Amino acid sequence: MSENRWNRPTASELREPAQRDAVVLMPVGSNEQHGEHLPTGVDDFLALKACRKAADVPMVIAPSVWCGLVEHRMPFGGTVTLPLPTLHALLRDVCRSSCAPDSGTPDRQRAWRQRHRAQRAGERADSPRSPASSPLGVR
Repeated sequence: MSENRWNRPTASELREPAQRDAVVLMPVGSNEQHGEHLPTGVDDFLALKACRKAADVPMVIAPSVWCGLVEHRMPFGGTVTLPLPTLHALLRDVCRSSCAPDSGTPDRQRAWRQRHRAQRAGERADSPRSPASSPLGVR
């Protein structure tokens, strides 16, 4: 696979970097105002550029998460913000999805689904969870 962006190749082409244990990078940059001299997407642009520069290891760059926790910027306009629990859930679920097995292996798929269900059941049992329990709430 010559393209390292997650959303460019086909699903079958993404299996090759997965078999090489490629790292998945997830650029996160808020869409917010930065004054009259910069576009609102500058954080997103810079996060993606930083991921592209980190090409020393096999990697795939996931699509950008272009919203963040920037409520303090709302009065200035051009800002998209999420509450902290929503942002945590979004990042956690994107990370979990990136670890899902390839669709060509039924045993791996079944094991992943069982593990995912168990994690979800544990979250419901543990709720409300302290954000300090683990980074991004990923278990």
